[in-house]
Amino acid sequence: MQTKKKESRSPEDSRRSYFVSVGPVQNDPYASNAEIESFNASMQANLSGVTYIDIYSHLVTEGFSTLDGTHYPDSVSVDIYNYILDHLEEQRSGIWG
Repeated sequence: MQTKKKESRSPEDSRRSYFVSVGPVQNDPYASNAEIESFNASMQANLSGVTYIDIYSHLVTEGFSTLDGTHYPDSVSVDIYNYILDHLEEQRSGIWG
C-alpha cells in the first residue's frame, strides 16, 4: 500500500493558530462569567494573526448546562466540538469533507 503524497504548500498555508474562548460557568466557586468575559475579550483583542472561535457566546445564545457549575455534560461537549469543527471547516474551505 502506498501513502499519498502531501501537496506542496508554503509554510504560511500550513500553519494556522486558533483560540477557542473559555466557556461560561454556572455558580463556579473559582471564576465568574464576568471574569471569563473579560479574559476572552482581552485574548481576542490582543491575539494577532489568530482565528478566534467564540464558544462563550455560542453557549450563552444556544443555552447550556453543567454537571457541577464548571464541567459540561457530554451533550454540551459534543455541541462545542461540532461548533469548533464548523468554524475550522469555514476557515480551511471544507478540508474536512
